[in-house]
Amino acid sequence: MTRNRLLVIVGAWLVSWVALWLSDADPSAVALAGIVAVVAAAILAAVDLGRSARRIAWPLPPESSQPAAVAGERVPRTLHGIDAVVRSQPAELHRRLVDLVDDRISAHHDVDRRATPELADRLLSPALRRIVAAPPRRTPTERELWDILNDIEAL
Repeated sequence: MTRNRLLVIVGAWLVSWVALWLSDADPSAVALAGIVAVVAAAILAAVDLGRSARRIAWPLPPESSQPAAVAGERVPRTLHGIDAVVRSQPAELHRRLVDLVDDRISAHHDVDRRATPELADRLLSPALRRIVAAPPRRTPTERELWDILNDIEAL
């Protein structure tokens, strides 16, 4: 991605320089490079900020007070308000994900992960094994989080 951006910027500089040279404008390569770099930086900053400003649309919890581990229930319903938790307490996300894994294994396979870790490991995907083993060193991205939730739902 970064290499492609760099190639586009260099290409824009080259096209601009050739166009100015062909029009007998006698362009300064260094000055033109500075102008292209400033314009490219502004455009890329706007694009990157626009991408990072997206929020995760977490579904609202059901109005009833039924427990979360109902067969067939979609996992994200139990994560209402998690976006605020991730920002304020990133370790809380790990605890909630492990709780979800434990609830799904218990509800769908009648397995207690702590009592029978070998059986639980056979049920978990590699990503879920990493989650229950230890907290990640960094907060997962939105895409990684959705992949983890899909794995939990597949249990």
